[in-house]
Amino acid sequence: MFKKTLIFFILLSFVVTLFAQKLTPTVIASGGGSATKFSYSLAYTFGETFINTLKSQSNTLTEGFHQTYPKVIIPGYNEVTATPNPVTSRNFYKLYLTFYIDDANSYTVTIYNISGKNVDIYNYDNLLTGENKEIDFSSFTLGIYLVKVKSKNGKIQRTFKIEKI
Repeated sequence: MFKKTLIFFILLSFVVTLFAQKLTPTVIASGGGSATKFSYSLAYTFGETFINTLKSQSNTLTEGFHQTYPKVIIPGYNEVTATPNPVTSRNFYKLYLTFYIDDANSYTVTIYNISGKNVDIYNYDNLLTGENKEIDFSSFTLGIYLVKVKSKNGKIQRTFKIEKI
């Protein structure tokens, strides 16, 4: 009886190990989203299978299957992010530019419609790293816009394609 039980558990362990090696990343639910705060971005999916948990004194990060390679993106210096995309009535048609910069500088933000017409321009001086600037899209028609961010010293020059729906 003991030998049969032992053989059964050995075979069961072998089968579980064999099939566990063939686990592939998949999204179990279609819900989820992303968030950006200061210099961190996080993408998540509701209902995902948790496969790893990392802990520090004040933070916990649980990784699961979100896309092919789940990750947390930490931008470097001299970067600009634009969120959310698309801008919608749910967020009151607001776009937030976050500046990750190594020195205070002057920036010009120019917004173009899909035809290339300049529809708005903003000038910002002495920005701090992690600072957010809000751009109101509520007066623009629905469509696709190009948001061009350029620093006076030329270190940053980015163009974002933003959709208003």
